[in-house]
Amino acid sequence: MVVRIAERKGISVIPAQFGYLTLDKNGQVIASDSVIEDTTVPMISGVKGGNILLGDVVTDKPIVQVLDYLRALDDDTFKQIAEVNIGDPDNILVYTVSGIQIRLGDGTNLKDKAELTAAMLKDLPETQGKVEYIDVNPSSPYIKTDRITVQPKSNKSKSDTSQSEKKDTSKQSANVSKSKQD
Repeated sequence: MVVRIAERKGISVIPAQFGYLTLDKNGQVIASDSVIEDTTVPMISGVKGGNILLGDVVTDKPIVQVLDYLRALDDDTFKQIAEVNIGDPDNILVYTVSGIQIRLGDGTNLKDKAELTAAMLKDLPETQGKVEYIDVNPSSPYIKTDRITVQPKSNKSKSDTSQSEKKDTSKQSANVSKSKQD
Protein backbone atom coordinates (compact mmCIF):
# COMPACT_ATOMS: atom_id res chain seq x y z
CA MET A 1 0.00 0.00 0.00
CA VAL A 2 1.34 3.44 -1.00
CA VAL A 3 0.17 6.54 0.81
CA ARG A 4 0.75 9.92 -0.83
CA ILE A 5 0.46 13.03 1.20
CA ALA A 6 -0.06 16.30 -0.62
CA GLU A 7 0.29 19.44 1.44
CA ARG A 8 -2.41 21.99 0.80
CA LYS A 9 -1.04 25.41 -0.02
CA GLY A 10 -2.79 28.66 0.65
CA ILE A 11 -3.88 30.73 -2.34
CA SER A 12 -5.63 33.56 -0.47
CA VAL A 13 -6.61 34.93 2.93
CA ILE A 14 -10.04 36.32 3.84
CA PRO A 15 -11.08 38.19 6.97
CA ALA A 16 -13.45 36.24 9.20
CA GLN A 17 -15.47 36.87 12.32
CA PHE A 18 -12.58 36.13 14.71
CA GLY A 19 -9.48 36.55 12.56
CA TYR A 20 -8.33 35.41 9.14
CA LEU A 21 -8.93 32.28 7.10
CA THR A 22 -6.41 30.85 4.64
CA LEU A 23 -8.02 29.19 1.62
CA ASP A 24 -6.50 26.64 -0.73
CA LYS A 25 -7.11 26.61 -4.50
CA ASN A 26 -10.43 24.79 -4.01
CA GLY A 27 -11.74 27.27 -1.43
CA GLN A 28 -11.22 24.95 1.51
CA VAL A 29 -10.21 26.62 4.77
CA ILE A 30 -6.78 25.21 5.64
CA ALA A 31 -5.88 27.61 8.46
CA SER A 32 -7.64 29.94 10.85
CA ASP A 33 -5.58 32.53 12.75
CA SER A 34 -6.15 35.70 14.76
CA VAL A 35 -3.52 37.47 12.62
CA ILE A 36 -2.44 37.01 9.01
CA GLU A 37 0.24 34.32 9.12
CA ASP A 38 0.91 33.92 5.38
CA THR A 39 1.70 37.25 3.74
CA THR A 40 2.82 35.64 0.47
CA VAL A 41 -0.75 35.13 -0.74
CA PRO A 42 -3.29 37.82 -1.69
CA MET A 43 -5.99 38.95 0.70
CA ILE A 44 -9.58 38.96 -0.49
CA SER A 45 -11.16 42.10 0.94
CA GLY A 46 -14.63 43.58 0.76
CA VAL A 47 -16.20 40.47 2.29
CA LYS A 48 -16.12 38.92 5.72
CA GLY A 49 -16.30 35.18 6.19
CA GLY A 50 -19.13 34.52 8.61
CA ASN A 51 -19.37 31.27 10.51
CA ILE A 52 -16.76 29.38 8.45
CA LEU A 53 -14.68 26.76 10.22
CA LEU A 54 -11.44 24.96 9.53
CA GLY A 55 -12.04 22.35 6.81
CA ASP A 56 -15.14 24.08 5.38
CA VAL A 57 -15.29 24.88 1.68
CA VAL A 58 -16.25 28.46 0.82
CA THR A 59 -19.13 28.61 -1.68
CA ASP A 60 -19.71 32.38 -1.84
CA LYS A 61 -19.79 33.12 -5.60
CA PRO A 62 -17.51 36.23 -5.62
CA ILE A 63 -14.88 34.41 -3.53
CA VAL A 64 -15.03 31.36 -5.81
CA GLN A 65 -14.63 33.67 -8.84
CA VAL A 66 -11.54 35.29 -7.29
CA LEU A 67 -10.06 31.86 -6.60
CA ASP A 68 -10.65 30.96 -10.29
CA TYR A 69 -8.80 34.15 -11.30
CA LEU A 70 -5.90 33.52 -8.91
CA ARG A 71 -5.53 29.90 -10.09
CA ALA A 72 -5.34 31.10 -13.71
CA LEU A 73 -2.37 33.40 -12.99
CA ASP A 74 1.17 32.23 -13.69
CA ASP A 75 3.56 32.10 -10.71
CA ASP A 76 5.33 35.40 -11.47
CA THR A 77 2.07 37.31 -11.82
CA PHE A 78 0.56 35.64 -8.74
CA LYS A 79 3.51 36.87 -6.65
CA GLN A 80 2.72 40.45 -7.70
CA ILE A 81 -0.89 40.37 -6.42
CA ALA A 82 -1.45 41.71 -2.90
CA GLU A 83 -5.22 42.15 -2.63
CA VAL A 84 -8.47 41.47 -4.45
CA ASN A 85 -11.44 43.61 -3.42
CA ILE A 86 -14.87 42.09 -4.07
CA GLY A 87 -16.91 44.68 -2.16
CA ASP A 88 -18.76 45.29 -5.44
CA PRO A 89 -18.94 41.94 -7.33
CA ASP A 90 -19.61 43.81 -10.58
CA ASN A 91 -16.47 45.90 -10.12
CA ILE A 92 -13.75 43.59 -8.80
CA LEU A 93 -10.48 45.41 -8.10
CA VAL A 94 -7.04 43.83 -7.79
CA TYR A 95 -4.04 45.60 -6.25
CA THR A 96 -0.41 44.70 -6.89
CA VAL A 97 2.27 44.73 -4.21
CA SER A 98 3.46 48.03 -5.71
CA GLY A 99 -0.04 49.55 -5.34
CA ILE A 100 -1.23 49.46 -8.95
CA GLN A 101 -4.98 48.96 -9.33
CA ILE A 102 -6.18 46.36 -11.85
CA ARG A 103 -9.83 46.59 -12.83
CA LEU A 104 -11.38 43.18 -13.49
CA GLY A 105 -14.99 44.32 -13.77
CA ASP A 106 -17.41 41.48 -13.13
CA GLY A 107 -16.51 37.84 -12.58
CA THR A 108 -16.79 36.76 -16.22
CA ASN A 109 -13.95 35.69 -18.57
CA LEU A 110 -11.56 35.31 -15.64
CA LYS A 111 -9.09 33.10 -17.51
CA ASP A 112 -8.80 35.74 -20.27
CA LYS A 113 -8.48 38.49 -17.66
CA ALA A 114 -5.73 36.55 -15.87
CA GLU A 115 -3.80 36.21 -19.14
CA LEU A 116 -4.24 39.94 -19.84
CA THR A 117 -3.12 40.76 -16.30
CA ALA A 118 0.12 38.83 -16.84
CA ALA A 119 0.77 40.39 -20.25
CA MET A 120 0.02 43.92 -19.11
CA LEU A 121 2.14 43.68 -15.96
CA LYS A 122 5.02 42.58 -18.19
CA ASP A 123 4.40 45.66 -20.41
CA LEU A 124 4.64 48.09 -17.47
CA PRO A 125 8.39 48.81 -17.79
CA GLU A 126 7.69 50.14 -21.31
CA THR A 127 5.02 52.63 -20.21
CA GLN A 128 5.77 56.29 -19.87
CA GLY A 129 4.56 58.09 -16.81
CA LYS A 130 3.08 56.88 -13.54
CA VAL A 131 0.55 54.06 -13.93
CA GLU A 132 -2.84 55.09 -12.53
CA TYR A 133 -4.61 51.78 -13.20
CA ILE A 134 -4.88 48.82 -15.56
CA ASP A 135 -8.17 47.73 -17.11
CA VAL A 136 -8.22 44.08 -18.25
CA ASN A 137 -11.53 44.18 -20.12
CA PRO A 138 -10.90 41.58 -22.87
CA SER A 139 -12.63 43.71 -25.53
CA SER A 140 -10.51 46.84 -24.88
CA PRO A 141 -7.71 46.41 -22.34
CA TYR A 142 -5.49 49.37 -21.52
CA ILE A 143 -2.95 50.79 -19.10
CA LYS A 144 -3.90 54.28 -17.88
CA THR A 145 -0.95 56.48 -17.01
CA ASP A 146 -0.65 60.13 -16.11
CA ARG A 147 0.81 60.73 -19.59
CA ILE A 148 -0.58 58.37 -22.20
CA THR A 149 -2.75 55.26 -22.52
CA VAL A 150 -0.86 52.15 -23.58
CA GLN A 151 -2.58 49.12 -25.07
CA PRO A 152 -0.89 45.74 -24.70
CA LYS A 153 1.32 44.73 -27.61
CA SER A 154 -0.88 41.76 -28.44
CA ASN A 155 -3.88 44.04 -29.13
CA LYS A 156 -2.13 47.14 -30.48
CA SER A 157 -1.89 47.45 -34.23
CA LYS A 158 0.18 49.81 -36.34
CA SER A 159 -2.94 51.67 -37.42
CA ASP A 160 -3.80 52.38 -33.76
CA THR A 161 -0.33 53.84 -33.23
CA SER A 162 -0.42 55.99 -36.35
CA GLN A 163 -3.90 57.30 -35.50
CA SER A 164 -2.83 58.40 -32.01
CA GLU A 165 0.34 59.97 -33.38
CA LYS A 166 -1.70 61.85 -36.02
CA LYS A 167 -4.08 63.18 -33.36
CA ASP A 168 -1.16 64.34 -31.20
CA THR A 169 0.54 66.00 -34.19
CA SER A 170 -2.64 67.83 -35.24
CA LYS A 171 -3.11 69.15 -31.69
CA GLN A 172 0.48 70.39 -31.61
CA SER A 173 0.08 72.04 -35.05
CA ALA A 174 -3.09 73.78 -33.93
CA ASN A 175 -1.36 75.09 -30.80
CA VAL A 176 1.65 76.33 -32.81
CA SER A 177 -0.63 78.07 -35.35
CA LYS A 178 -2.64 79.69 -32.59
CA SER A 179 0.45 81.02 -30.82
CA LYS A 180 1.86 82.41 -34.12
CA GLN A 181 -1.39 84.31 -34.71
CA ASP A 182 -1.13 85.94 -31.24
